[in-house]
Amino acid sequence: MTSNSYPYKPIDVVGGEIRIFVPLPTKKSHEDAPIVGRLETVQLSTNPDYDALPTTWAEPEKTTEIRLGKISSRIDQNAETILRCVCTSSQPRAVWIESLCVNHADKGEATNHRAQRQRIYSQARQTIVCLDLPAASATLLDFATPEIIQALVYSKNPVLFYRSEEMALCSHDQNVPVISTQFDNFFKTTAANPREDLRDRINKYTTYLEGAGIILPLRELTTATRAQISAEFTRKLVQHTGGNLDILNYREPRDRYPSSDTILELPSWVPNFAAERIPQTPTPLLNWPAADSNYGATSLLTAHIREDDKPDTLTLSGIRFDEISELGEPWHPEPDKPPISRSGIKVLEEWETLALAPSPAHCPSPYGGESTRKEALWRTYIADYARYPAPKEGGAFIECWYDRVGWSSDLDTAKTAVDEHLKTLLLPKPSPRSWLSPLTHHLRRLGSVLGVSVDNTGLLGPKEQYIAYARRIYTACAHRRFFMTKRGFIGLAPSNAGKGDVVAVLQGGKTPFLLRPRQVHMGTYELVGECFVYGLMNQEALGWEHAIVAAREFRTV
Repeated sequence: MTSNSYPYKPIDVVGGEIRIFVPLPTKKSHEDAPIVGRLETVQLSTNPDYDALPTTWAEPEKTTEIRLGKISSRIDQNAETILRCVCTSSQPRAVWIESLCVNHADKGEATNHRAQRQRIYSQARQTIVCLDLPAASATLLDFATPEIIQALVYSKNPVLFYRSEEMALCSHDQNVPVISTQFDNFFKTTAANPREDLRDRINKYTTYLEGAGIILPLRELTTATRAQISAEFTRKLVQHTGGNLDILNYREPRDRYPSSDTILELPSWVPNFAAERIPQTPTPLLNWPAADSNYGATSLLTAHIREDDKPDTLTLSGIRFDEISELGEPWHPEPDKPPISRSGIKVLEEWETLALAPSPAHCPSPYGGESTRKEALWRTYIADYARYPAPKEGGAFIECWYDRVGWSSDLDTAKTAVDEHLKTLLLPKPSPRSWLSPLTHHLRRLGSVLGVSVDNTGLLGPKEQYIAYARRIYTACAHRRFFMTKRGFIGLAPSNAGKGDVVAVLQGGKTPFLLRPRQVHMGTYELVGECFVYGLMNQEALGWEHAIVAAREFRTV
């Protein structure tokens, strides 16, 4: 907040009056001079043309001078960055700047303005936010205040600027480097700022949802613990978003956190909104809250939350489909380094051995013979999309990735990541016998053996497609473990999964979930996490002949 000595004249905020700042044009050669302009009073009912800049709180030493006629005032540096773009434009635009256009010394006016924020932002031509950090590290949840989130949600045209040494801002009538806010990815970022109060963080979530038309009637939580706040929010989110369980897909494996962490206070079904996500946390299977999902385990059913549940209990209805009987070791690769092939990764080789082991005579594989079991395995490696499955030719790319013949041995062993090898793979191998790279040569040989073409399988060439499959394998398998159920189904589970964990298909869930029966309190379960089960990702469980018998309520605590 900046302090202003400007002699504001009273305005009728309740009646729709606001002040806007009208800048005077500034030549680029005078960009170091103070910004000059005037305040005008306008009536919102007349639909005035203006942009909106929400408050970014700044210390006095981080403010800069602005001149309102002959009177000097001050604004924060982020507001100055935007105004410099506006003022050097050939046609300067009026701007509503919350820290400048509101008389914060008048408590009545300031209170009335807060009540008018939605109208002010929704009528603005655009709402501009400037974050004072590099674009690569910017995260709304970590750095934006609830007021900024509210402004972006209410705006009909929200725009986000990043102010950094690497990205200089230019005038708006040129190519301004802006990044529009993408709220589709809002909930995917769960790494909290450790300096941020959890209540503020929850307020950001709820403010976003209010802008999307979803009202969460949260109780007064000023005296509640962090566990109580998180549990209340999670429960209300399930209840008021159409009964879907998407938020449960972001519940992280608990075995990776130190025993002293607050996470131990949380019920098992509550994501940890308060702590930072650790590096060895798997990427969630869902692209939430996108309108269309890659999976639909129970697309036709919604969750119904029992009103008589205790605060730490969430009772969910579903089908007890199976339970884990065999587990592979978890795979914890280096962060953000998809390997170029499976060569030398013993954990992933053991997964294949486990998946293709002979089935007992009394329980034949649900996938059929050896060839279909191999297909089930490679589709599990990529957590294949149920609604948009990979083409059959994908098997050749995965078989190439297995690298049974050591084709990748000619590559620099010091480089282990796909991205580092990209240039190597796209260049011909310097060999008198072939101009092909080792990857392309092996791909074509495998395609011939498997009876598929790897050259004409889409817009991307074979090498680019291989890179895409290698990245999908990394995203799906990193920090997960392979498992097999008693009935022979295979899948991917969180690293903390164990034998005996129940594979449940829950109403409102787009993926199956793993539940662990509690030994102390019989009839209750702990949520282990989401899982991928090949053959259960697109409503197959609802057509199971024993589905009605296996249906029950799961009391998770």
